[in-house]
Amino acid sequence: MTTGPCALDHHAVPHGHHARRWPHEDRKSFGVLEDTVPTARLRSRAVLAEWGLSHVERDVSSVLTELLTNAIEATRRHEPRALPPVTVRLLADRRRLVTEVWDRVQAPPQIRETGPFTERGRGLVLVAALSQDWGYWRAGDCHKVVFAMFAL
Repeated sequence: MTTGPCALDHHAVPHGHHARRWPHEDRKSFGVLEDTVPTARLRSRAVLAEWGLSHVERDVSSVLTELLTNAIEATRRHEPRALPPVTVRLLADRRRLVTEVWDRVQAPPQIRETGPFTERGRGLVLVAALSQDWGYWRAGDCHKVVFAMFAL
């Protein structure tokens, strides 16, 4: 377990939100590797099946792919020597599911303007279309958390 000023505090909540207990919670940190995205998708599929939430797996998988790809690319750009891990956390209760991706890049996610022939940059548009809500918040001085919420 990492200690110090950049240790992960998974009990952190967005500013203005009340801390709460989620009946279902899963988290896993991944190295910034080529197989991270497919590995995280497989894990989330298994977790959602265990929780009886397979009916949202397709949308969650698509959103997770976009959020995690963004976090990995940002980490490679901003911290190419250190390559700190990225963390995926899934939270669920009876009414909603939240997918979070934690990284140590301070730059906020931004929806890009794209043209009809643009091949990249549409990921957050897809996230916004598939989820009920999405955004980001800071967890301490070192972590950014990008989340997507799904109604169940």
